[in-house]
Amino acid sequence: MRFKQILLTGLLVVAGAAHAGAEIRMTSELEEFVELYQRGDYPAAFKGLSKQARKGEAYAQGLLGKMYADGQGTPQNYALAVEWLSRAASRGDDLAQNRLGDMYAEGRGLPQNLEKAAGFYREAAGQYNAAACYSLGLAYEEGRGVAVDHAAALRYFRLAAKLGNAGAQFELDNPSAEPANSPKQ
Repeated sequence: MRFKQILLTGLLVVAGAAHAGAEIRMTSELEEFVELYQRGDYPAAFKGLSKQARKGEAYAQGLLGKMYADGQGTPQNYALAVEWLSRAASRGDDLAQNRLGDMYAEGRGLPQNLEKAAGFYREAAGQYNAAACYSLGLAYEEGRGVAVDHAAALRYFRLAAKLGNAGAQFELDNPSAEPANSPKQ
């Protein structure tokens, strides 16, 4: 058991070093549409990202899925959000994987499925997505879609905190507090 933990930790460190140097490679055209999105010009961003997504650009597919989910630059459409997010997630886009995890966890746009949510969080956490690490920590802490495993929860909270997630930092600083996004009784 101890050997597995050491091996897993070593793999996470190596993968983290590889991921830390990774960046999203964007064409100047895609970069232009992402900038439009960041400035809040959603209609123009939506038009351009749609073209890029149809060309198979994973980052554009994920962002387009987010825009459909949030109704940014287009009417809200969960079916199309799931379609585009799924395409991006299957191509390894950690933001899309995390977003699908959230949608499955909340039952937003598709039937609630905590096991699928945890699976998507696990995929994104494997790419050092801070939000996914935190969500997976909560899943292990509360047994949402996975068996309760406080040691795993702590590992994911620590990793998320190291990646800058404020919710995970709060969990580590206040171990007796209710999780930050848990429903209040």
